Amino acid sequence: MDQNFSDPLSAAVAKRDANVLETVRDALKYGRTALAFQPVIQAGAPQNIGVL
Repeated sequence: MDQNFSDPLSAAVAKRDANVLETVRDALKYGRTALAFQPVIQAGAPQNIGVL
């Protein structure tokens, strides 16, 4: 990582993001995954779930 960062958080986020594919591979390999579902609702009728 040759970049200069203005703060430690930016450096940590960049380091994490550089290894995202490895992180995903490890999560799949070791069963550390979960399926999340968030319904899409219609703005004009929020009681209805949108159909994609």
